[in-house]
Amino acid sequence: MVLSGNPKSVEDIVWDIKEDRLNEPHLAVFMVDDDEDDYILVKTAFEASPIKVDLRWVGDGQEAMDYLLHEGKYTARESSPRPDLILLDLVLPRKDGFETLKDIKGYEYLRKIPVVLLTSSTKEEHKSSGLKLGADSFIVKPCSLDEMIRVMGSLREYYFNIVTLPEKSSGSVLPFAGTHRSSDSECLRCLH
Repeated sequence: MVLSGNPKSVEDIVWDIKEDRLNEPHLAVFMVDDDEDDYILVKTAFEASPIKVDLRWVGDGQEAMDYLLHEGKYTARESSPRPDLILLDLVLPRKDGFETLKDIKGYEYLRKIPVVLLTSSTKEEHKSSGLKLGADSFIVKPCSLDEMIRVMGSLREYYFNIVTLPEKSSGSVLPFAGTHRSSDSECLRCLH
């Protein structure tokens, strides 16, 4: 086979593939919070990350469930991909964070998605109630951008580099099992 133009070495081609993959959003985070300023703070914190994050945001618990269940305006799965991580506020209109968390954990194909309660509440009973309902973590919202960058960096490191997340389902709403990756060759982090 003859290549036209400047042929690349195998190493150059592999490097180009790595670069392309690193520039694609590959971590899907879903934020449920009625405060747009908090969303902007989290978005800015993730934009400071060396790893691209596809951050989706809704403002209340009912809309969150519509998104996760592909109902209403979220029926197109391309516009509402299954998240790798959910950031959930507790004080929300229409359906509060506790009700939303209970709903998420009530669906087999959603319950394995890690849910981090990211809230302004410092009440111990909110923390214990959230964790009893199945939240994976409870974080009081930082007030500064620097602190939010540090917190989001720690979350990203923990949930996407340290622990193994459940495998995403292939577009169906069937229960899933397994790990985030099936082999090291499929792991984008292994391409570094």
